[in-house]
Amino acid sequence: MTGHRARRLTAALFATSGYLATIPTANWLTTRYPAAPVAPGVLAPAGVYVVGLTLVMRDVSRELAGRTPVAVAMAGGVALSYWTANETVATASAAAYVLSESLDFAAYEWLRNHGFTIALAISNAVGLIADSILFLSLAFGSLHYLPGQVIGKAWMTGAAVVLLLLRRRAHHSGQLRAPGFSGATPKAVGWPMRRDGGGHDGFGDRAGTPTHPQQNETASEAMP
Repeated sequence: MTGHRARRLTAALFATSGYLATIPTANWLTTRYPAAPVAPGVLAPAGVYVVGLTLVMRDVSRELAGRTPVAVAMAGGVALSYWTANETVATASAAAYVLSESLDFAAYEWLRNHGFTIALAISNAVGLIADSILFLSLAFGSLHYLPGQVIGKAWMTGAAVVLLLLRRRAHHSGQLRAPGFSGATPKAVGWPMRRDGGGHDGFGDRAGTPTHPQQNETASEAMP
């Protein structure tokens, strides 16, 4: 197994395990703290703080591991919810996750060619409203907490998306600053390659050959 493949497998396992863990955690919080502040004067079940992260972890897991491991993780998380939360919350959560997964998958796959971050943000926006309506209707018999549920999910989803963007940008910048450490070449990381009149790369060769030898020879002759 190559180093890149091993790192990708590790990241997939981490993301999928994290996704699985957020589901029973969110339901436990909802059972224990059915009303928590998400904005001034706005309340929602405390599990909303984790559910926003759950939506992001789901798409990251799908990107790294594929749809089947994500479905297995979701089923495992819902099953664990019957142990960490009351039955009503666990059942409402199961129905909401199935609906959200279906809507999110349709939107995510359709938008994926436009970029991971765009697909992540829009697909989550589509899913978070629909599954909030279904979950609150089944778990509480009311949509009283719907504004707080949407606001809380949006806060957490937005924060997670920003962190992912910063991480991707830092990773890309690190490659550009130090291509030698990763074995990359300027062409490999997308740096522009200047060429002189003789068709030589502007970076010179490994032995330090000047880019414009005639200019350097002239400069050397002019020196005392």
